[in-house]
Amino acid sequence: MNRWHSVALVFALSCSAIPGCGTTPATNISPECTVPPMPVLPLIQSSQMQCLADDGYWLLQDRERRLTDWAFVMRGQLEEMCGSPLSQAK
Repeated sequence: MNRWHSVALVFALSCSAIPGCGTTPATNISPECTVPPMPVLPLIQSSQMQCLADDGYWLLQDRERRLTDWAFVMRGQLEEMCGSPLSQAK
């Protein structure tokens, strides 16, 4: 193979890695998935929380709030990615 063949081969291989240089247009690919349902959480009675010190109670409250916020953010991202009907109704 002469030098020009080598140059042409390198150009052809590198051109496919450059956006807009290939022959096929880019397409958005959406995964086929479903958003899992929210689990039913156990109810905790206030009498079960009385044994906690105030500091421990508020740490538990903050932890619960952070987990809940994180779960709603993750659910929103899954609805957006999966194309859930819930996300399309917004």
